[in-house]
Amino acid sequence: MCEWGRPLLEAATTFERSLHTLMTGASDALLVAASQTVSEALMPRWMTAAADRVRVRLESGNSDWVVDEVRSGRAHLGFTETPDEADGLATTVLGVDELLVVVSPRHAWASKSEPVTAADLASTPLVSRESGSGTRRTLELALGIDPALMAEPAAQLSSTGAIRAAIAGGVGPGVISSLLVEDDLRAGRLVTVPAAVDLRRPFRAVWSAGLSAGAQDLLAVIAASQHSPDSSPR
Repeated sequence: MCEWGRPLLEAATTFERSLHTLMTGASDALLVAASQTVSEALMPRWMTAAADRVRVRLESGNSDWVVDEVRSGRAHLGFTETPDEADGLATTVLGVDELLVVVSPRHAWASKSEPVTAADLASTPLVSRESGSGTRRTLELALGIDPALMAEPAAQLSSTGAIRAAIAGGVGPGVISSLLVEDDLRAGRLVTVPAAVDLRRPFRAVWSAGLSAGAQDLLAVIAASQHSPDSSPR
């Protein structure tokens, strides 16, 4: 009977040790909260480059959510993509991203010879991100009008993939990071439309207290990547 039970006991011991290792590794990881553009376009490369120096656990949301996560102490380090300053937090600008106005090749704006104006964008139902996103906030500030006076969105979506699909499907024009539509533009699924408004925005790192060694390592890797020939954002 004891012989039969020994394999079960050994398996249970192995499982317990493995679980402890996983839990310890998770607790030692640097918890990073990043906005969606940063999470999709930049964090995979940054995490890979920093893998031998720091373990990163990544969670993603919009820029307002990132600030809340860092302020509460739930995240050790955050990355935002909004023009708004994060009051009460330490910040550093990592780079600049440009938003593009994009449409389906079948949309009337696809052959527009003149740049779309702030008035055009404000009066047109757009495929839009939710309130609190850095992309939406950048557009609102660029247009220089009360957001309440803008046209109701043609669709309001929180997923970058859903936004790209909706724009390509002809639901309406959209404003999205240049980093996220490169493949769509090359494949002809989307077309850029020149715009007479400044749609650039900063990427920032934000934190609430002294930077941990892991956070310093990650930021050092990011800073080094900005000087590489293929660095992004541009």
